[in-house]
Amino acid sequence: MIVNGVTVEDDLVLELAGAVKNPALAHKLQTAHRFRSGIVNLSNAERTLVLAALDDPSGELEELRGQLVEHLAWRWPTRIA
Repeated sequence: MIVNGVTVEDDLVLELAGAVKNPALAHKLQTAHRFRSGIVNLSNAERTLVLAALDDPSGELEELRGQLVEHLAWRWPTRIA
């Protein structure tokens, strides 16, 4: 499954859903997994919640956090003056 531009293993999507503290976001991720969605797009706020949930990751989620923060789609947008 692709979550905001990053390929994430299906089982990690469920693990991530369990790690986030926001019930609506957890439901969104669980539903995407249940219906085998190929792509899940997240808002800026949802990406922030995901990264917050991964502040102290364990196991495979630690590797996932590294992938997310390195990907351009997960970086904060910069403004050009």
